[in-house]
Amino acid sequence: MYEEFGWDSLPPAFWERYSVLSDNREHALAFMDAPLADLMMNWPEPGPSPQVPFMLMILRGKAYLRMEYNPPDMPTLEHAAKVFTAACEAAIGGLRGRHRRPASGLISRE
Repeated sequence: MYEEFGWDSLPPAFWERYSVLSDNREHALAFMDAPLADLMMNWPEPGPSPQVPFMLMILRGKAYLRMEYNPPDMPTLEHAAKVFTAACEAAIGGLRGRHRRPASGLISRE
């Protein structure tokens, strides 16, 4: 595995479905943890397929989640809220005190 491609703490299936982009590798390592990856890999049925557009971004101290909400059902919406909350908590916990400027990163489906 290339250093730019990923890291061993996340399963290969995660890297087949998602990309993690960051202005600094250390930011990505601090932000993307195993519990967040697990939530992102385990959507409720009938959840979005791996082909459904999905983007989770931390930029200038703000978190964003964008995804196609199809099929429109409550379990998918509730799970998306859990993913977003976990991402915010991971960003706060992983990046607190490490950097003077806000970290930025992007997770997207390929």
